[in-house]
Amino acid sequence: MVRITRGLKRCRERMKMSQCELAMLLGLTQTTVSNYERGLREPSIEILLRIAQVLDTSVDELLSD
Repeated sequence: MVRITRGLKRCRERMKMSQCELAMLLGLTQTTVSNYERGLREPSIEILLRIAQVLDTSVDELLSD
């Protein structure tokens, strides 16, 4: 299981991006992004790579606490 709760939120906020904005760029719903951040849902590897690209960060950073 891939936990990206804190790393995702930190990187998203660093980019001054809302959950809704990130979701739109990824072709997901805001609820899905929220669920990733709350640890209720885990992204696929493909989505994880897309999140890193959109947030201009590394997968390692997304996975860090």
